[in-house]
Amino acid sequence: MSRRKRQRVSADRHIAAEDVVLPATVLKFLQDGGVCIEKLRKSVAACANGEQRRFVRVSLRRPVDLGAVEEQLGYSLESVEWLPGMWAVDGRARLAACDAYQGGYVYGLDAASAAAAVVLGAQPGERVLDLCCAPGAKLCYIAELMGDRGTIIGIDSAENRLRVCKSILSKYGLQSPELHHADGRTWDGREFDRVLVDAECTHDGSVKHLAKHLVSGRSQVLEEQTFSPERLASIAALQLALLENGARAVRKGGTLVYATCSLTTTQNEQVLARFLGSDRGARFSVLSLRDSVASLWPCRDGGVPGSIRFDPDEFGGLFVVALRRAEYSDEGVGKEDKIHPDKEESTATDRS
Repeated sequence: MSRRKRQRVSADRHIAAEDVVLPATVLKFLQDGGVCIEKLRKSVAACANGEQRRFVRVSLRRPVDLGAVEEQLGYSLESVEWLPGMWAVDGRARLAACDAYQGGYVYGLDAASAAAAVVLGAQPGERVLDLCCAPGAKLCYIAELMGDRGTIIGIDSAENRLRVCKSILSKYGLQSPELHHADGRTWDGREFDRVLVDAECTHDGSVKHLAKHLVSGRSQVLEEQTFSPERLASIAALQLALLENGARAVRKGGTLVYATCSLTTTQNEQVLARFLGSDRGARFSVLSLRDSVASLWPCRDGGVPGSIRFDPDEFGGLFVVALRRAEYSDEGVGKEDKIHPDKEESTATDRS
């Protein structure tokens, strides 16, 4: 039987959690990072079976006939009340076949990813930097939330992904973002009101990404490309370097948001703790998202007070934290002004 036919057969059958087999290297890395493997397997299976809803972004700038969209999709749209312009639809819906998608009126964007853009809080007319912007759906959302008004700079080191980003911005008629092919660790920019570092990671919180590989006979590809020993040895250092350079770009009193779609503490709480313990990190305090924008969101507290996590049972997995740079000094902030991470970091998925 051909590979293509094998994949079609596997897609037609019901996938159970025990059918989701993680390669040994991947399993050990996730376990060491505090991930609850049983929960992750259940989420991957649910995604593979089309049991998880998918999310779509409806343009705030163009009139959209939602009834026509529903008719073409064959499923009803349900408003995501806590995210502006976001809608949920059955996981089996084929968005790419919809005229509104092809015409640039709606696009796919996971609700948790959209939440990171909302946490950024960008306002019309501000200077905003997205340090890892490709492939661009989140950058589109940021630009729309800003009314396509302001200075929006998108940086990415992958030229092919940046071309995709440029195409997406053009498709959705967004003019304000300016794209640069550069290394986010070294790109030199200053005095931004808000900076988003949605850092490169192992994508283990993206159950759609995992399902694509683990239930279609491509687990070896996942292991070689995403969880290779070389990549795992360097990923946290890359994330810290991106966070540090993002911090350089924030003006005094500005906001820095760090996010990944990894479930591991090694790529989230531990990276954040190393940053906050540095001289540059001492200029920042952690904002409490649960006491502000995320007070009614379906998320839970992260391992660093003030941070939040989305588990991949309903949305994609995401860790996000917002930091505020001190206005009064470059020498650091006082202990009374700063939330310090606990020495003992909580696990990524085993707490409710």
